[in-house]
Amino acid sequence: AAVAAPAAKASAAAPGAGIQLIWELPYATRRELPEIQLTMHVYADEPAQRFVIINGNRQVEGDELDSLNLIEIRRDGIVFGYEGVRFLYPRGGR
Repeated sequence: AAVAAPAAKASAAAPGAGIQLIWELPYATRRELPEIQLTMHVYADEPAQRFVIINGNRQVEGDELDSLNLIEIRRDGIVFGYEGVRFLYPRGGR
């Protein structure tokens, strides 16, 4: 238990640490995901200025796309939530 506490603090200090990449998800989960066509990714230090264009639509943090929740737009990609699982869709796509 003493070893787990520092690890928890380390992950809390690094937002997004430990999030799986989309292709690290189980195949059955990936197969269920809706199509993600990322055509624009705009990251800014100010969260209100971040947006992406996915499947032709402008999306911001907190939006829902079919069954996906857009949790966070990061410098390196987009964090989505799907049925309780968080994953990173890299900026470069698949």
